[in-house]
Amino acid sequence: MTQLCKTCILPVNYSGISFDNKGICNFCNNYKPIRYLGEEKLKEDIAKLRTSDSNNNYDCVVSFSGGRDSTFLLWYVVNILKLNPLAVFVNSQLIPQQTLSNINKTAKKLGVQLIIKEHDYLKNCITHFLKSWMKYPDPSTLITLCTGCRLGFTKHVFQEAKTRKIPIIFAGGTPFEKGFFKRNLISNSKINSFSFIKEFGKQVIKNPILISRPNCSRILAEEYFRVPKLWSTKKRNGKPIKIEPFIKYFRWEKDKIERILKNELDWKRYPGLQSSYRGDCEVGIIRQFYYNKMLGYNDKDDHLSWLVRDKQISRNEAMKKVNTEKETSLDILKSSFEKLGLDFTSFNAAVEKNAQKHNIRFV
Repeated sequence: MTQLCKTCILPVNYSGISFDNKGICNFCNNYKPIRYLGEEKLKEDIAKLRTSDSNNNYDCVVSFSGGRDSTFLLWYVVNILKLNPLAVFVNSQLIPQQTLSNINKTAKKLGVQLIIKEHDYLKNCITHFLKSWMKYPDPSTLITLCTGCRLGFTKHVFQEAKTRKIPIIFAGGTPFEKGFFKRNLISNSKINSFSFIKEFGKQVIKNPILISRPNCSRILAEEYFRVPKLWSTKKRNGKPIKIEPFIKYFRWEKDKIERILKNELDWKRYPGLQSSYRGDCEVGIIRQFYYNKMLGYNDKDDHLSWLVRDKQISRNEAMKKVNTEKETSLDILKSSFEKLGLDFTSFNAAVEKNAQKHNIRFV
């Protein structure tokens, strides 16, 4: 049986982990409760950012993915902060129908203006990176499957805010979605975008087909170099400011959020998934499946472990949830692959064959 941390549920093979003599992992030993600035401070900072030349129609932009966190954030901006937001949803064209339904229903219920933009970065690259990864299925290069998503989303949200002179962009990132293992699979050291590309280059030497399509390589590079420069958390040069309330101002509370989503917004999770987490993108579902298949853990183990440290759930509750919510049904996977024009059964057989060829073992 795999050794797990005695405090959280991370396994001994989690990338970058170490255990003390009590069986407690370094992530738990180094954890410090977050000291939030509070809602009043958030309101003060919002007031400072609103200037005379700001858009008179909208107070802010909400970066609206249709997932659990951004949906609650939109509700919070309207009902608690009493702001008039412009909700910007960016469609990668690989969004589940349930997510699209949630987006339109939420905007209607909250009475907010919804703008839908589209990009094809992800759609143009996903098949290339899937097939490339299949040739040499190393878990560290699973990150390439989502190439283009962050770029397309960020560019459109930022451009809408800048063009309309809306000074604030609200984003729904949380402190419980760090995903250290993805970075650590490339390099266990603390890295920036430039050194990340350097370490990623070592994986390319093993699997050159990853960069065999220049356009996809350009999108990959742009995502790591340009996106961080677009977002600004400090007021400068008239750029919109990104505010992540869950990171800095108030605590993200799972039960409260899910209760509001269900009772006030009639938000529904992806059909067939037992969790409301990570179900708003077809590609994300595929990636989480292969992380779990190759490592024995994925974002779900990571997320639940952070909630244990934050004392939102007990370790026993996390153990129960990870066993019931982490698995992805074959029907969902087959459907997701079908939308990409691929057959899951034959693709998966090729992954297993190539993993064996390169001495890569599944857990």
